[in-house]
Amino acid sequence: MASKDPVAMDVAAAEIAGINPKKIKYLKLASQEGIGQMDFVVKGALLSQFKSIYPKKTYTKKLMGWVFPWVIRLKLAKRLGLN
Repeated sequence: MASKDPVAMDVAAAEIAGINPKKIKYLKLASQEGIGQMDFVVKGALLSQFKSIYPKKTYTKKLMGWVFPWVIRLKLAKRLGLN
C-alpha cells in the first residue's frame, strides 16, 4: 500500500485489520491537527481483497493478547507450563 496521506494509510490498514479507525485515538488527533484525512479513495486493489486474507482474531486470541502480558508480569509462565 502507498499513500501521500499517512492518516489515510493507517485508516485503510485499520479497516483491513477489522479495527474501527474511529476508535484509534492517534488517528482522530492526527486528522484534527491537519496531518491527513480519515476519508480516502481506494485506487487499485479493493480493501475487501485484503480483508479476505488478513487473519481474523478469534475471541481466544483477543483474550490471550490481554492475558499473556499479565502471565509474564506475574511470573506465572513456569507454573502454567508456558516457559
